[in-house]
Amino acid sequence: MYPNRELELKLSLDPSDTARLLAHPSVLAAAVGPVEIQALRTVYFDDREFSLASRGISLRLRRAGDKQWQTVKLDGEDPAAGLFSRREIEVESLGERPDLDAIPDEGVRAQIADALDDRALEPVFETVMTRRHLVLRDEVAEWCLDLDEGEIRSGFASEPICEVELELRAGPVSHLFEFALGLSDGIVLRPGARSKSERGHALRTGQRPAAVRARSVVLPPDATLKQAIVPIARSCLAQIGENAEVAYEGVDPEGIHQMRIGVRRMRALVALVRQALPSIRLGRLRGPLRSLAALLGEVRDLDVFLAQSLAPHLARRPDDPGLEGLRALALALCEERRQALREGLLSPRTARLLLELGHWIATTEEQDLESGDPSVALARRADHFAEGALTRLLRKARKRASAAIAGSPADRHALRITLKKLRYSSEFFRSLFDEREAKRFLRRLERLQDGLGVQNDLATERLIAQQILDRTPLEQLPELARSAGFLEGWSARAQAKASRKLAKQWARLEAMQPFWTPD
Repeated sequence: MYPNRELELKLSLDPSDTARLLAHPSVLAAAVGPVEIQALRTVYFDDREFSLASRGISLRLRRAGDKQWQTVKLDGEDPAAGLFSRREIEVESLGERPDLDAIPDEGVRAQIADALDDRALEPVFETVMTRRHLVLRDEVAEWCLDLDEGEIRSGFASEPICEVELELRAGPVSHLFEFALGLSDGIVLRPGARSKSERGHALRTGQRPAAVRARSVVLPPDATLKQAIVPIARSCLAQIGENAEVAYEGVDPEGIHQMRIGVRRMRALVALVRQALPSIRLGRLRGPLRSLAALLGEVRDLDVFLAQSLAPHLARRPDDPGLEGLRALALALCEERRQALREGLLSPRTARLLLELGHWIATTEEQDLESGDPSVALARRADHFAEGALTRLLRKARKRASAAIAGSPADRHALRITLKKLRYSSEFFRSLFDEREAKRFLRRLERLQDGLGVQNDLATERLIAQQILDRTPLEQLPELARSAGFLEGWSARAQAKASRKLAKQWARLEAMQPFWTPD
């Protein structure tokens, strides 16, 4: 059904759960035959400049017993919730090095030759693992379950492997997610964002996962709402998943920031879609998304406090014991929140949330628009839907703007949240309208949002300072309270300056014709 196309759901799990996975009632009920156990050794090849990897191509030789296969994989869509869709070409092989002439597809041979540009192939890393293989089938689909345990090796470096791959042979992709969700009732299955090839190259080069920004989505001019929702949602989910490892490590604050943006974008999309397609399932996802956003936000707020509030003053006053004391306590509080985030990222709730989102995307993509059921709303033109949705968000922002300009921090925060939703939603659908007008509108919107963001950061700064003071030992309290007061003075001055700009920034936005409305 899927010639030369690999469709698989990649999930990591704890080694202690492997026996429970194989004995799970859902596995036993769908199994066709006994478990096959294979000892696999796989060697991945590239040139010294990693030219294949840079183009999303992996080339490997895999041996099992007395048989060997040569496999080429070419990257497809960005993985979302562990779902990988890649072109795969596999042939039997006898030699110890790849035979490019054995690749049956002339176009793929040309891609590899162009990437290598006559540079020699060499082994880059290898995987050594035990695979437990099962064929599964029910009345809906047929798929394989491969449970892999072992390690990736490159020189003296190694990294463990413990993951399950659900590869679809026939049937709907959504069924893989349904099956994984059934397994996750008793086992924590975390969707993977990186293939073994990507992990191996990172091990060889020593590169750690880097923060990833949202990739823009270009929609066809006549896209239906279904044709818009699926790639937009996949983009949001990919941004969440690809930044999860960076956020967990906590070394680069940008990973937490970008994952938080991905969650916000997904929340904005869910809110939009629920207007057109009321859904109990989407309603259930709002709580877990909000909780994940809160965990990310607590760490992000402290990162901003340390980098943007304390650091500049410490640079000017390096010997101030009160500022240094605030910094030490802020670092301790940040590490506490970071640990809570790590636990949250590894939690069953987050793992299930990502699988639920993947399942929603898959079922939306599979929806039959001719069925006549209520989901026929998905057949609407996406630009018509966007016109109404963006107009409603702008109208809501106008109602909140009058209160925010001369109002309280809470009023400004409410306006800021609405403008974020307007910005993300505008970015989702901008390709359906005039690009120049969309760019001008978004630039004005971003400036207004940035101004409100400064005020929000200043308000958050005071809350964090108070949280720190509440944790301060009595003997240190006078010194730290003095420095907190110093920070609040600077904050009040900056707040007043930002408030004076707000009315002008809003007026500039209001003077523009929204890009989604006709002249």
